[in-house]
Parts: sequence; C-alpha cells; structure tokens
Amino acid sequence: MSVYRAARMYLVPESTLRDRTRGNVEMEPTIRFGTLFSSSEENKLVEHVTYMASIGYGYNKIVIQSLARDYALSIGKSMQSKSTLSNSLARSERKRWNPDFLNGCIPGSLGGMSESGWSNSQLFHDNVTTHFIKYASVAELTNKSYIRALSPENLTSSFRKTGIYPFNNNIIDDSQVAPSVIYRVCEDE
Repeated sequence: MSVYRAARMYLVPESTLRDRTRGNVEMEPTIRFGTLFSSSEENKLVEHVTYMASIGYGYNKIVIQSLARDYALSIGKSMQSKSTLSNSLARSERKRWNPDFLNGCIPGSLGGMSESGWSNSQLFHDNVTTHFIKYASVAELTNKSYIRALSPENLTSSFRKTGIYPFNNNIIDDSQVAPSVIYRVCEDE
C-alpha cells in the first residue's frame, strides 16, 4: 500500500506517515527534562498522596501537580510555573520504574517500562498477548456473576449500606473525614 493511500485510509497526515517510513522521526519518544525531586523528596510526596488515598481522599493529576509545585517551593526549588507543574513532571518521573510497584497485586499482573519511560509497541504487544488474547472469552466467564451482582437485592442493600435510602446521616463517622484534619487553621493575632 502506498504512503498516500495509507494516509487517506487511516486519516493520518501524509507528511507524518512519510517521515516515519523514511526514518526521519524516531519511533521512541525522547524526554528532554530532568527530574525535579530527589528520590527521598519524591518518596515524601508519594507517601502523602498514598496516605490521603488510603483514607479516601484521592487526588487527581492536576491537584498532584499543584501539590508538587507547592512542595517544591517549600523546599527551596526554583520554579518557572506560576500555577502548577506541567506534564513534564509526570513524563520525567516515568523513567523511575520500580518492580516494587507490583507488590501485592494479583498473580499474573504485568508491569514494565521502556527506557524512555513510555509504553512502546513491545510492551503493548506483551500486555495484549499475555492478558487479553489469553482470556478472550471474558464476557462468557463474567456473565453470570455480573447478572448476580446487579440483582435488586444487592442494589437495595448498597443504598441502605451507604445511607442513601432510607436516609441515615450517621452512616459516616468522623474517622472517615480525616482528610480535613491535615489542614491547620491560621488565626490572626
């Protein structure tokens, strides 16, 4: 198939496809940023985010970037951004694959990282052939349990357990709102 025809068929700019086929563009992405935090500084940030998640207060990507920026400023790192760290933080930290990331996961879990820190075609292929093709009949295996899980009894029970219906405002105790404890109230003197 010609480059022109493939570009039209797959809605890819012809120049992009032509550059790839001629070898003008590297197939592996390059990362030009160094790391902002040392390993110990990064571990402190990870411990905080992990603790908050364990008490039910998970952060999204933007909040983590903002927290990381505030943390960097508090320990004297120079920052160019006025609001949050850019996606370069997430990209540069991807290089640090640690096999301990898989501790406690279910048997057969797959983890890995390319030298660049990004997923590549080999990792994708390994994941697909190890997990998805091997278990191609997932729907057949999960059909009965899915139907049982969505029974009227289970749905009613879940509403009752969470205090939605019948309404019960005492269902959540003070320990479950612990994230609010980490904030100090500053009083003007």
